[in-house]
Amino acid sequence: MINSTTPENELENALISPEQAAAQAQANYTNVVKSESPSYAAPRSVPLSNTNSQITNRTLTQNDTLYKSLDNRLSAETNGNTIQSRGITQSTTGERKKFKIDVKGWYNNMNPKRRLWIVIGVVVLLLLVAVLIILAATGVFRSSNKLTVSLFSANTKQLWLEGMQKEFNDQNFPVENTVMTAAINITHGGSNVSSINPLPDSWSPQNFLWIQQLSDQYKNNISYLFPNGSPDCKSVAVSPVGIAMWKPMAEAMGWPNANIGWKDIISIAGNNSGWSTYGKPWGALRFGHGQPEFSNSGRLTLIAAIYALTTPSGGISVNDANSTAAAAALQKLSAAVQHMGAIDTDLIALMAKRGLTYLHAASTYEANVIQFNLKNPTQERLVFIYPSDGTFWSENPLCVLTGDQNRASVVKKFRDYILTRNAQTKLVQLGLRPVTTFADISLTQTSGTLFSQANGVLAQKTLENVKQIPYPNAETMQAVINTWKNVKKPSVSLLVIDTSGSMSGRGTNGVSAIESVRNAATAFINAMLPQDYLVILQFSTSARILTPSGTGSTTNLTTFALTPAWRASAVSQVADFIPDGETLLRDSIGQATEVMNGFRADDKAANVRKNYGIIVMTDGRDTSSTKYKSADALANSLPDGTESDQVHIFTIGFGDEVDENELTRVANRTNGKFYKGNVLNVASLYQQLSLEY
Repeated sequence: MINSTTPENELENALISPEQAAAQAQANYTNVVKSESPSYAAPRSVPLSNTNSQITNRTLTQNDTLYKSLDNRLSAETNGNTIQSRGITQSTTGERKKFKIDVKGWYNNMNPKRRLWIVIGVVVLLLLVAVLIILAATGVFRSSNKLTVSLFSANTKQLWLEGMQKEFNDQNFPVENTVMTAAINITHGGSNVSSINPLPDSWSPQNFLWIQQLSDQYKNNISYLFPNGSPDCKSVAVSPVGIAMWKPMAEAMGWPNANIGWKDIISIAGNNSGWSTYGKPWGALRFGHGQPEFSNSGRLTLIAAIYALTTPSGGISVNDANSTAAAAALQKLSAAVQHMGAIDTDLIALMAKRGLTYLHAASTYEANVIQFNLKNPTQERLVFIYPSDGTFWSENPLCVLTGDQNRASVVKKFRDYILTRNAQTKLVQLGLRPVTTFADISLTQTSGTLFSQANGVLAQKTLENVKQIPYPNAETMQAVINTWKNVKKPSVSLLVIDTSGSMSGRGTNGVSAIESVRNAATAFINAMLPQDYLVILQFSTSARILTPSGTGSTTNLTTFALTPAWRASAVSQVADFIPDGETLLRDSIGQATEVMNGFRADDKAANVRKNYGIIVMTDGRDTSSTKYKSADALANSLPDGTESDQVHIFTIGFGDEVDENELTRVANRTNGKFYKGNVLNVASLYQQLSLEY
C-alpha cells in the first residue's frame, strides 16, 4: 500500500510514468467491469502489462472526488463510455474495447525537464538528417571510383582545357544511374583523330573542317566515328588563323595600321629580292607552316593562299584548287617554306629557340602569339597579322565519339561545364575568344584579359571586319593537298644506313635490326615524291655512297634525281644489305653532312631552293671512327641550326645498345629529331619525317 497521509498524495506518488498510468487505468477498469459482470474476462486484444498496481483495488465511482482533484491528469468515468489516465484513453462502449495514445495530452502533462530534452533530441535529429541530405547531394557517399572519359584535342586551347579538366574533376559530378563520379583525361596532339585506335570518347579539332573531312572519309561506316549516325558537336572556343611575324618585320610591312594579306606574303615569298622590296637587308622570306596533311593551320594556309589569288565569289572549288593560279600561289609560298611541323606550336617553339634569323613568320593561331609573348618576355615580340583578304575563325568544336551512354553523358557534362559564362570568361584570360553565345564578354575590359597590342594582338579585329573564308568540301580539300604536293619545294634526302655486324641481332619484336632498317628504308624510298632527290650512304668498317647502277658523280645532285629507274635500283640495293664489320658511325655522319652542304652550296649559287635532310639508321655505338673520335668533335662540325635552310639531321636508333644521348644531341643541334626505331614507326618513317621538311 501507499504510505501517504492523503489520498491526493497517495495517487500523485503512484503516477510516475505513462506506462504505469496505463497499467493502473487498465487494472481499475477491470475491477469496475468485474463488479458489474461476474462473468467478465479481460479481452485478448488489449495487451496491457504491469497491472500489479498499488491502486487496483480501489473502486471507481462517478462521484469519486479523488480523480477530479488531480487537475485532469487521471479521470475515470464509469457510465459505460470512457476511462482516461495521463494521455491513455480506452473506450468501453458495448463489447468493443479500443485503446489509443493521446500524444498531446501525454506531452502537456510531461515533466518540463523531460519535455526540454525531447525538444532538443528532435532538433538534433532534424539537423542530422539535413546534414546527411547535403552530404548525399555533394557526392560524399558516392563511390570513390571515377568514370574517366578521354578527350583528344587540338593544341591551341591546351592551357584552358588543362584548367577546365582540373576544375571539372574536382567537382565529383555524379554519373547518372551509377555510384561513380565524372572525370575527364585530355590529350593534346593536333586535330587529326583518324590514326588513333581505339578512338577516344570525345574529340575537339580546331574547326568543323575536320569533322567534314572525316565524315566523308567514313561515309560508308559513319557509325564508327559518330555512333548516332551524325556528328554531336558544339563549338567551345574561337580563335582566328593568321600569321605570326617578328614585330620589326611586321612593322616594315605596315603593321598595325596597314591591311596585310596573303597576297602580300605570297608576293614577298616568290620574290628573290625578298625583304629588299621593303628596303630591309633580311634576305629572302623564311616562312613556316604545319604539314597540311596533318596540321590544321597548315591546310588552312593553303586554302587561304588559293582563295587570295583566285578570288572566288564563294568558297574555292575543285576547279579553283586545280587551276594554274592555285599552283602558282602554292609554288611561290612553298619556295619560302623552310620548316614544317606536325603542329604549328613546334614552329613557334623553334622561333623562340633560334630567334629572328631562323623563321621570319609562320602560320598559327592568335592565342599562340599571346602565349609566346607571355613566356618569352625578354625576346623580341611576335605580332599577329589578321589577313585582310580573308581567313578562318576556328570554332573548336567538341564532339562525342563514344556510343556508351554513361561515357557520353560525362562528355556532355564536361562540354556543358566549359560552356558556362565563368569558363568562357577564362578563355579571354588565356588569349582565346568566347563562342558567339557569349560575345558580350569584353576582350579588353574583362579582368585579367590578355588581348592587347603589347601582347601582339588587336582586339578590334573581329568577324565583322576580317572576312571569314568558307570551308571547302572534302573533295576540294584533297585537290588542294594534291596541288601542293605537285608544286612543293623539292627535298633532298640522304639515308645513312648502318650495316655493321651488330645489325644482325638485337631486333625488335623478333625482327633483326638489319631487317628493320631494310624495311624502313624501302618504305621511305617508295613514299618519296617524284620531284625529290635520294642519296644513300652505306657504312660498316668503311662508308660508300650508292649511285644508280653504280655510275654517276657522287658530288653532282642531278645524279640522285628520283627517276623511276633510280627508285627501283635503290630498293634493290637496300634489299641486298648484309651485316658485317665495325661501326664507323661518327665519320659517316660527318661525311654525309659534307656531301649535303656541298649540294646546298651549289643550289644557293644557282638561286635554287630545296629542303635538305639526313636520316641516320643505326643500332649501336661508334667503334672505328678516326676523323671524329668524340661526340663533341662531331657535334662541333655539324650545322649550328641557326638558319632554317641548313641541313636537318634525323636519327633513328634500333635495339638496346644504341647511344640515344649522342644521337639525340646530333638531331637537336640541327633542328632534327631522334626516333626510337620499332616496327610501328618504321612503316610510317617517310610520313613522320615529311612533317618536318
